[in-house]
Amino acid sequence: GEKNSEKENNEWSRGKENKTSGGERRHLPDVKHKYEYFGGNHSVFSQWYLSDFEVDGIKFNCAEKYMMYHKAVLMEDYEIADYILTLDDPSEMKQQGRYVRNFDQKLWDENCQAIVAEGNIAKFSQNEKLKATLLSTYPKTLVFASPKDRIWGIGLTEDDPRAWNKKSWSGGNVLGEILTRVRDKLMGMDAKTAQVVVAKTAQVAVAKTAQVAVAKTAQVTVAKTAQTSAKTEYSNCIVS
Repeated sequence: GEKNSEKENNEWSRGKENKTSGGERRHLPDVKHKYEYFGGNHSVFSQWYLSDFEVDGIKFNCAEKYMMYHKAVLMEDYEIADYILTLDDPSEMKQQGRYVRNFDQKLWDENCQAIVAEGNIAKFSQNEKLKATLLSTYPKTLVFASPKDRIWGIGLTEDDPRAWNKKSWSGGNVLGEILTRVRDKLMGMDAKTAQVVVAKTAQVAVAKTAQVAVAKTAQVTVAKTAQTSAKTEYSNCIVS
């Protein structure tokens, strides 16, 4: 709610003054545990990050190539689609994507997120190291901190105070949300399932604790019974 947002902003302000010996701002734990920020082409979460994968016999060297290739195919511009497959530079792929003929914005809007999701599922599922990096972000929401992208990113850098409060983001974080869903899919569970698993784990732990307690109580009872029996036998022995 608004109180939580105000709290996050206040805590960010306090944290802003908290710097390491190297002069770098420390990440605030209360915000950092909710969001995994990324940006730049060197991030494994970037569409431009070079990593080979294959789908339906077609090889791609990055998620951007998959996205732009399918953009061209969707618009039935097979000439551009085939040309994109010959490229190695993600920036050139993006440029060619702008040249796609018969472009239909509505059709693209209806399909682009599914295309990006499919490409990233292939990218991360076929590369174990990348997959491990993605899964390690659970249960945080991935955030594409790009100041220039207000659709796929949040329109802000990670260091911008507004980046710490979702309500003040300048963009939709579409890529971040897609990657978050891709991660949960690769884990074989969604967030609700994860909560159920955690709850069941807690129940099992409680049950085991109860079993141990019952076992210990039984042991104590047996021990006391044995002691009483021993005392009775000893007394009988003395009397006789």
